[in-house]
Amino acid sequence: MTEMTEKEVEVFVNCLMSGLCAGMLFDVFRVIRKSFRKKRFLTDLCDGIFWSLYTVIFVWWIFKVNDGALRWFVFAGMSVGGAIYFSVLSNFFVPLGLFVSYLLQKFVKTAVLILLFPVKIFLKLSRKFFVCAIIPVRKINKKIAILGCFFKRKARIRKFCTKKL
Repeated sequence: MTEMTEKEVEVFVNCLMSGLCAGMLFDVFRVIRKSFRKKRFLTDLCDGIFWSLYTVIFVWWIFKVNDGALRWFVFAGMSVGGAIYFSVLSNFFVPLGLFVSYLLQKFVKTAVLILLFPVKIFLKLSRKFFVCAIIPVRKINKKIAILGCFFKRKARIRKFCTKKL
C-alpha cells in the first residue's frame, strides 16, 4: 500500500472509533434523560449540550487526525462506527447506565439523609424548646392584654366622669 492509502485507512479506523465514542456519548445523555422524569426542558438541554460538545470534539479530532481535511470516508467511518455501536453495544450500555444511575440516586438520597439527621434532631429539640418558652409568654401576654383592657376601660370611665356637662 502506498503511504497515502495507509493514512486514509488509519483515518477511516479512527473514524470508526469516533463513531463508537459518539454513540456512547449520546447514550450517556440518553441515560441522563431517562434517569429523571420526562421533562421537555431536560431533553432540550441534553440535546443542546450533546451537539455542542460533540461538534467541538469532532472539529478538534478532525484537525488532530486528518489535518482538518474532510473526505467522504471520514463521514462513512463515523456512520459505520455509530451503526455498529447502536446495533451491538447500545443494548448493553443503556440498561447498565440506568442501573448505575439508580444506584447513584439511592446513594445520594441516603447520604443526604445521613448528613441531615443532626439538623433534623436539632430542629426537633429547638421546636420543643421554643414551645416551652412561648407558652408562658403567651400566658403573660394574655394577662397583660386583660390588664390593658381593664386600664383602658377605667380611663374611659374616668374621662366620662370628668366631662363637664
